[in-house]
Amino acid sequence: MDPAAIPVEIERAKAERRNPLVLWLLNLLWPGLGNLVIGQTGAGLLFGFGNWFFVGLSIVTAGVGLFLWFPYWVAASAVGHQWINKRYAAALGEIQAKVATPGGAG
Repeated sequence: MDPAAIPVEIERAKAERRNPLVLWLLNLLWPGLGNLVIGQTGAGLLFGFGNWFFVGLSIVTAGVGLFLWFPYWVAASAVGHQWINKRYAAALGEIQAKVATPGGAG
């Protein structure tokens, strides 16, 4: 790999690692929405549909479901955040593998 291309590859990996704040804010609007936006379809749909349980619980219990909703929101956001970090680490690992390979085959 061309040494001049290394910073470009690293910046590309950073750009693909979307801002976690956006994930947390979108999940604040509706748990699972941020997961869907970052490409984590399964978790996004699971958390999104599961959120209806807390909406119904809040209606039936006059708001008690909101207290239980907070840990649910944190869980949805933490799952997405962990997934972002895992993808970023994998991208950096690929860059390191390209650098370590003689000739930079990729």
